[in-house]
Amino acid sequence: MERIDIHPTHTHGDFKLRAGRPLPFGATQVEGGINFSIYSRHASSCTLVLFKKRLSEPLAEIAFPDEFRIGNVFAMMVFGLDYDNVEYGFRRWPL
Repeated sequence: MERIDIHPTHTHGDFKLRAGRPLPFGATQVEGGINFSIYSRHASSCTLVLFKKRLSEPLAEIAFPDEFRIGNVFAMMVFGLDYDNVEYGFRRWPL
């Protein structure tokens, strides 16, 4: 039986996405891409900002869909990213 959690459910431009795993926090290499997770008690929304390593201009800014939020944790898997050549940050907006 094939695992369903390794298939995208959403897209953002050329990026394929799905709800991520809440733990561990940060960026974790997983089968097919990178899982991004952040805890924020006061944020009402969050955006993942991706960079190619050592570049200052963002490669992409991807807002976490509401369904990718579990309580106070925003978690998203982005498929097809090279873990060794991507840097990231988060933008959070307060309640």
